[in-house]
Amino acid sequence: GEYVVFDESDFNSSLGANPTDFALDGAHGDQVFLWKTAGGQLDRIVDYVEFGAAANGESFGRVPDGGRGGFAPQLYSSLGKANSNPRIGPVVVSELNYNPGAPSAAALASNPNVTSSDLEFVEVHNPTSSSVSLSGWRVRGGVDYDFAATANLGAGATLVLVSFNPTAAANATLLAAFRAHYGIGSSVSLVGPFTGQLDNAGDRVVLQRPDEPPVDEPTFIPRLTIDEVRFDDESPWADADGSGNALQRTAPSSYGQFATAWIAESPSPGAVNYPGGLEGDFTGDGTVDGQDVDALAAAMRSATAASVYDLDGTNGVGFSDIVYLVENVIGSLMGDANLDGVVDATDFNTWNAHRFTANCASWSMGDFNGDGFMDVSDFNLWNAHKFQSAIGAVNSRPITPIAPAGLTTGLHVGLLDSLATPTAIISVDNALDLTGTRSRKGTQLAHSRVLEPEVIQEFARVAPDVIAGRPVRLSRYDNPARMSADSVDTAFADDWALGEAEWAGGVANSALARWFAG
Repeated sequence: GEYVVFDESDFNSSLGANPTDFALDGAHGDQVFLWKTAGGQLDRIVDYVEFGAAANGESFGRVPDGGRGGFAPQLYSSLGKANSNPRIGPVVVSELNYNPGAPSAAALASNPNVTSSDLEFVEVHNPTSSSVSLSGWRVRGGVDYDFAATANLGAGATLVLVSFNPTAAANATLLAAFRAHYGIGSSVSLVGPFTGQLDNAGDRVVLQRPDEPPVDEPTFIPRLTIDEVRFDDESPWADADGSGNALQRTAPSSYGQFATAWIAESPSPGAVNYPGGLEGDFTGDGTVDGQDVDALAAAMRSATAASVYDLDGTNGVGFSDIVYLVENVIGSLMGDANLDGVVDATDFNTWNAHRFTANCASWSMGDFNGDGFMDVSDFNLWNAHKFQSAIGAVNSRPITPIAPAGLTTGLHVGLLDSLATPTAIISVDNALDLTGTRSRKGTQLAHSRVLEPEVIQEFARVAPDVIAGRPVRLSRYDNPARMSADSVDTAFADDWALGEAEWAGGVANSALARWFAG
């Protein structure tokens, strides 16, 4: 489970002067090839990935993390650590009807020439509490559509994309047939026409927004992926292939490329009523775990959190929803980093290993209040539930909780300073553009994981010429081994809490307080 992080000093130290150097193209998107070498020669390609344009400071990661799925923009970059959840929205594709089947009698009564393809639609929805300007936005994939420069999608509003121009007088009977087929009135907003046709055997729908041009290409408009769906008509995807059903998203927070994020239901263009699935499964992967807590925490920190995150029904998204998710849905306790149903030394050691770090915070690393930092407030949540078991927790284990014993001073960093050509199979896991403006110069290629079979895991921008075999500098981050007491040591835990409190108050009387300060 180790990671190796590469930055631009490793693969573009000359900033382009050396023809063997390269950088990642964040404006156009790019490709990465992972090669294995043997005897100083290229042996074979072990992995290959490609990605589109990236927002400044936003990394791309493989979804699911550690698998062989595609890449998606991440909630936050996670250099040297496991990937975060994919960033979704703010606008999402909420419903697709790619094979509507035969037109209804009501539709044929309005227009006897209406066909199944005339009834296809793509529904987009704004689940946030703020309106979103769609100026310059577009849909690409099986169908293409460019939103009008004046297009705006209000908070909670939907737009239905159709294959014809609904405002053209010549399409009046076709418009009437469409509305009659689905039983919708004039209050449902239709826009079109999109070009192309969704493939009944499976296709791709990508929602994109424009970004600022790169400084060296002022006339080029990067297109950032806001949401993407790659559906199929085969299992595990729900059956919406001519059955009369449409694909409906289970929640706006569900990752659109997961089959579990979609169900087949009677089409309802313009009326979004997310059928949901597993309560709290914000990632749409069929399980409720720490990644869902992270997704909820990210929504809590956002100024435009969708109402789907309001689990406790308080008409707002906040810390109480995290408590509800952990305790009521997952069935554990605050401070249980590994969600095994027991708050003990294992969870403390997790927090301790990442204490006072930010930007890559997650529940599994000890960010228990979801504020994006691992700090004293998170320790206090662990301390409030220390040595307690969640009765009835799904993942609880029948053991006696143990107290922390061995202490270390944080992460040990082992740096391989010598230059060498890597021959081991590694996986590229994250790359982040560090520049404030878009350019092919200024990229960070990060997170190579010496993990199982040859997989690229996460990143953001890549160069057209990836020169295999070039010497690179490797940096590896290792967590030191930690020990735990054999029995409950509440006295130690109380001493620990006292030391932490003294440190927080600017007093360093106890040894533990001095350790905190150091």
